[in-house]
Amino acid sequence: MNTGTSFNGKISFTADGVAYRRTFTDIPYSKEIFEILKQHGGMMDPKEKQRAVAMPQLIPMFEARYLLTDQELKKSGIKQVLELASGLSPRGFIWADDLDVQYVEIDLPEKMAMKRTVVNELHCLNGTNGYDNLHLLEGNITQRQDILDSNIYLEHEPLFVICEGLLRYLDWKDKESLVVAVRDTIHLHGGGIWTTPDIELLSDVNATPESTARYDMMAREWGFDVRPNLFKDMEHAVEFFEAFGFKVTQHCQLEMIDQLVSPKRLGLPDENVRQQLGMRTSFVMTL
Repeated sequence: MNTGTSFNGKISFTADGVAYRRTFTDIPYSKEIFEILKQHGGMMDPKEKQRAVAMPQLIPMFEARYLLTDQELKKSGIKQVLELASGLSPRGFIWADDLDVQYVEIDLPEKMAMKRTVVNELHCLNGTNGYDNLHLLEGNITQRQDILDSNIYLEHEPLFVICEGLLRYLDWKDKESLVVAVRDTIHLHGGGIWTTPDIELLSDVNATPESTARYDMMAREWGFDVRPNLFKDMEHAVEFFEAFGFKVTQHCQLEMIDQLVSPKRLGLPDENVRQQLGMRTSFVMTL
């Protein structure tokens, strides 16, 4: 695996940044999760927080992509979920409250250790016991077997696969390995859906000096550049997944504009929010 641009421990801190951004939303448990994170010494990298504060215009995107993914999961009616590189997302904890749902999360050992702490604390706050249908697994999603191991917790029924904020950190070899593993896992379950908002386009990055400067800054601070990992344009993104047998449906994150609360809380102009979300696309894929 390419440790320079691929998925590894160096980028796990970005999950803390997403957790912070969610505190400006009404996504359940967002504020509680970030407080637990701070209490247990998992506070985000100061530079990541500075970036979030300096660029509040990106926060509605994090809210929209979460809500759009949830919308598609609800529409699907599928009761088995596999979330890859789940970070500190509250989705598994929320959905596992329904005992008919089996929810499996996979993330790197250090991040999953923190997730278990967070989930335990949330149970204490709620006065609930642990969920037997929420499975928090340690693993590296670039390793096919780590994904396939999730099947021991799942029945031969349709599967809903989620990844948010992952693909930019995978080089092309690891992207291909991930797509094959997800495809094979969905086949094992006789069908299902894979949804991801990680359709990040190099054409958009290069469209403005401001965007280019932002990616330059990230490359300097992180010590690696994600741009070689991005899709060239939308046609490239669609063709990439179609080559592995997926049928792609596109959803613009602007669809969620009326459900967002962060723009008002942050005092963001509606025109700017619409412009940002209009550039963001989620893929919903079937075989």
